[in-house]
Amino acid sequence: MGVRAVRSPDSVRAADILAMHRLARKGDGVQPLLRWLARRTGCWAGLVDTAGTVQAASSEERDSETITLVADGLREMRERGLRTFLAGSSPERSGALLAVDLPGDRPPSEPSGLVLAVVGPDPLRTAAPADAVPLLAVSWGAMENERTRRRVEVADARGREAVLHLLMAGNLTTAHQIAAALAPRLYDPARFHVVECGRDRRAETIRICAELTGGRAWIVRCPVYSDHVLVVASTTPVPAGARPLEAALTAAIEGCVVGTGDALALRDTAVGYQQAFHALAVAR
Repeated sequence: MGVRAVRSPDSVRAADILAMHRLARKGDGVQPLLRWLARRTGCWAGLVDTAGTVQAASSEERDSETITLVADGLREMRERGLRTFLAGSSPERSGALLAVDLPGDRPPSEPSGLVLAVVGPDPLRTAAPADAVPLLAVSWGAMENERTRRRVEVADARGREAVLHLLMAGNLTTAHQIAAALAPRLYDPARFHVVECGRDRRAETIRICAELTGGRAWIVRCPVYSDHVLVVASTTPVPAGARPLEAALTAAIEGCVVGTGDALALRDTAVGYQQAFHALAVAR
């Protein structure tokens, strides 16, 4: 009869840390880490702000006693200037609260505003909550950076769309002012292109358009057709041996169809769009 090897506390902790590192490397490491922590401790685990609002949790199910326990513990932490606190003394339920230091230029003494709360019968029976804190900080910071990037992208896209509307309406002065802030500048005369691609390939199409035009084009996600990209490009002659933009795009993007208008003054942008849209219908 074999003897089962007994793992030392250090080896168990090392295995836990390795498991958490693997989860933290995922795109959204916060939720997987909290769910793993809940399973490991047998407790509810969540990230809360200093007001007690749950920002992320191992599960949506949490009773009023858990919320009250966490809120009371947070208040005690603030009043006493603590970074860790064990709230409650009941064998059935207590709450471990640990401050989370997010990446950034904040002084170590200044709290980030996030706290890991682990609530259950014995939340600190292992070192997993303490070991999870720095990994949660990195994962949360990465998630916030991604949210910021998306907000910037949305704001940029809306600004570019606004410039296009101004051009269509013939309001060139304001269009030039906004374009100068967003870059690149508007070229006059210009040529309008309507690029039809898969709706899930617009980001790729925009990137390739920017590369092929050397950054000398105003590129906009069409606000009407989800599979169209609109390009107002410079009419600079194509270098010897190079393909025109419409030919280069169809060669670079499988299934892409392009309609191109004539070289026109910016004040005639609306006419250029009509020409390009008609050319797209013919090219199909």
